[in-house]
Amino acid sequence: MTAKVPPSVRATLPILCDVATGEVLWVPGYRIAQSVAVESRSSPSWRFTLRG
Repeated sequence: MTAKVPPSVRATLPILCDVATGEVLWVPGYRIAQSVAVESRSSPSWRFTLRG
């Protein structure tokens, strides 16, 4: 599924990718990949904070 990020913000938007596969994992404010979504509160996870 496509997140439909407007072309006007693509160049300035941070993204988190898997270097090995090239898969986009997270686009802040738009979408997180199904493959890395946290399934429950007890699932292992990482927390990322973006500061600008």
